[in-house]
Amino acid sequence: MRVRGILPVLVSAAVLLGLAGCQRALNVGAVNNCGHRIEVNADVVLDPPESGWVSVDEGRRRYVLSATEHAEQLYVWVRNPGDARSTRSEVAVSELARPAADAGYETRVDHEIVLEGDRCPPR
Repeated sequence: MRVRGILPVLVSAAVLLGLAGCQRALNVGAVNNCGHRIEVNADVVLDPPESGWVSVDEGRRRYVLSATEHAEQLYVWVRNPGDARSTRSEVAVSELARPAADAGYETRVDHEIVLEGDRCPPR
């Protein structure tokens, strides 16, 4: 009797786990056009980052974030290396650039945040 009540719950849990495992990740990189070395951090939540900063040399690209493919908005923080202050930008995923196939990322990147102008910290 008890097995019949538990079985539907177990089957439902297995199906949900299977569906969650099928979500595709959205891999995002950043290209630094700020004119100097920077640190960047990005997330789908607005909470300021405490860790996970990625150093990006001028003119270089780095992988910065993996989010679910359904993410619509990213929050991007940029700072000078080691500085506690940072600038924050909100970026719609639909506005992100597609990197060239030969962009040189260390991992597969689907979209790219171009860091320049107002997205750069002052020197």
